[in-house]
Amino acid sequence: MSLLQRFAYNKSDTPEIRAEKLAIFIVAASCTILGSIWALMYYIIFGFKIVTILPFSYTVIVGTSLVISHIVKNHKPATYAQITCIIFITTLIQWSIGGLFDSGFVMMWAFIGPVIALMFMRRSHALVWFIIYLSCIAATIYLDPLLIERRLEVTPAMRTFFFAMNMSGASIVVFIFSRYFVSNTIKEREKANSLLLNILPVSVAQELKDSGTANSIIYKQVIIMFTDFKGFTKIAER
Repeated sequence: MSLLQRFAYNKSDTPEIRAEKLAIFIVAASCTILGSIWALMYYIIFGFKIVTILPFSYTVIVGTSLVISHIVKNHKPATYAQITCIIFITTLIQWSIGGLFDSGFVMMWAFIGPVIALMFMRRSHALVWFIIYLSCIAATIYLDPLLIERRLEVTPAMRTFFFAMNMSGASIVVFIFSRYFVSNTIKEREKANSLLLNILPVSVAQELKDSGTANSIIYKQVIIMFTDFKGFTKIAER
């Protein structure tokens, strides 16, 4: 069993639960590593300030939630910690640096939160997280003039660097996360197709997938054969 498969492993897990556990481990672990990189980057550029503490606190909180999830064999602590921190802490980072553009729009990371909620939660719950995300953006836009007045010193070159880092980092995490779900969906679909073809003719299986029903086929003449295998009853009983 690989390291990924060991995360929060429980023998009673269904394949769907295992897929969710692996997915949240991938995205949370990736963001935790990148959070450490962002903390170091801000420390080098700005020194020891609140903007440095915030990504480090993200790393500690989400990293701890992964440990807790592994111990209790339940991925929900990591899921909620990841969604909450990626939305609110990135918003606070945005505010601590200054306006929307001085931070390289670090809030683009926050969109990962609603995406995770959409994958792991009911639609109504995912909608709530999406509204929270939009509210954070609205609040940031409203406060932008005030934030600009208290912004940290950011040169045009640094601003461009922030944009490049935020866009590439967030895109990589979303790509890895999406690729895992897409590849897992393709595998499950191939399994379902294989199962259908094992018990149904190709034409009937295709009709069932296309319309959800299959029309009855009438045969005017058929032959029915009854057969038995020697010792099959005893073999089946064992």
